[in-house]
Amino acid sequence: LDIEDPSNANSQRPQHDTYFSSGTLEAGYRADAGFEAVSVSYGDGAFAFAAVLPRDGMAPEEALGRLAEDPSWLAGKGFRHASGALRLPRLALDGKAELLPVLEALGLADALRDADAFAGIAAPPPEPDRLVQRVVIEVEERGTTASAATAAVMTRAESIPVRFDLRVDRPFAFSIRHVATGAVLFAAWVDNPAAG
Repeated sequence: LDIEDPSNANSQRPQHDTYFSSGTLEAGYRADAGFEAVSVSYGDGAFAFAAVLPRDGMAPEEALGRLAEDPSWLAGKGFRHASGALRLPRLALDGKAELLPVLEALGLADALRDADAFAGIAAPPPEPDRLVQRVVIEVEERGTTASAATAAVMTRAESIPVRFDLRVDRPFAFSIRHVATGAVLFAAWVDNPAAG
């Protein structure tokens, strides 16, 4: 990958404060008419950083559309072993996203609104009003630092007292159970309650 020096006044690329260089490194490399990319492993290889650079002249919308159609570039697939140099801008990204609209679009929001989804937090269980995720990523010559946190903003439903007047004067079932475990110890059906 050849990223132009930002101090070059004739550069048409976005300007960044500082670039850092990897020196010569062994990495995964992939290129075609649309993109050129390098994938670099971190530490023991459990994680990797992939830089995918669209060819000159490709609009960001087109690049994002092509990457959405073929996510193998970002997934590190199709790369072959190579050696070379990588120059990257130092990055400090801080983003926040509302997740409920995304989950609704995927058809998953109803699961969060299920009465049992947050049982045990409060009675009655709260319902999420918002799900917010914040992501912070820093990339520099010493490595990458990334963190993410997700928060559920919930409103507790008002508990409306339920009143009842139950007269057991027809056939009914009953049980005796252990409250802590929920184990039913005895269960029976009473056909004629008046018979005692």
